[in-house]
Amino acid sequence: MTSTLYAEEKYGRVGSAEYSFFTYKPIYFGLTARYSEEGHIKEGKFQISFKYEILDESSLFFSYTQRNIISYQKQSSPMSSTEYTPELFYVMETDNTSTPFVQLGIYKHQSNGEPLPTSLQWETSYVEPHFVINEEFALRVTLWVPFLFQSEDKVTGGISEIFDYYGGGEAALIYTPDNGDRHTLMYREGRPTGVYALEYQWDIKLNRVLPQVEKLKNSNTSFFLQAFNGYGETLQTYNQNTTRVIIGISLTR
Repeated sequence: MTSTLYAEEKYGRVGSAEYSFFTYKPIYFGLTARYSEEGHIKEGKFQISFKYEILDESSLFFSYTQRNIISYQKQSSPMSSTEYTPELFYVMETDNTSTPFVQLGIYKHQSNGEPLPTSLQWETSYVEPHFVINEEFALRVTLWVPFLFQSEDKVTGGISEIFDYYGGGEAALIYTPDNGDRHTLMYREGRPTGVYALEYQWDIKLNRVLPQVEKLKNSNTSFFLQAFNGYGETLQTYNQNTTRVIIGISLTR
């Protein structure tokens, strides 16, 4: 497996061509341990995500991603965090093998879906080129483009400073060895001194761990380990230093 294949997985039309629905960001569920000012908390975390090609082979997509954190230690296991992220973006293919795809985020909205005064949301647009370094390494760079949607009057809940904590963008280095695993290291730096976010994820394909299971032979289902440290893990903790470790199963990656 090469980093070029990683780009194809990221932007490839995986799904039903008839209905134009495809996978987007990873779909996963995991058990987590979170360490913050509140102490050590055990939770569950899951994410669903899909994209829809608006016109056949147009490369113009609408996507929807939802991420939830479950406080299963508490009675009735309430959702301690819910984030809804719809996007409209265009995928531009190039003839440059070093930068095969550039994703242009026309509009991205992220919110907790609650009314005022507990509403938290921000909006932005972005440019996201993907660079193929060699057969095993790829680099994804996401740059927020503030002049379209990113402004203080687009933010609710008194969190206009969120732009300082999220900085100007983020970068992710992806290592994909021949055994089918994937290692992803993401870094984001905010404007205040000492504000950053660092996330590492290790995906291990289950068909490598369980080669005897025929149904997993051509599956992307993976066991994953994820570790996060820094600011902005969720909208609720955008200005809090949080450490979280997750182990779980990812249906797509």
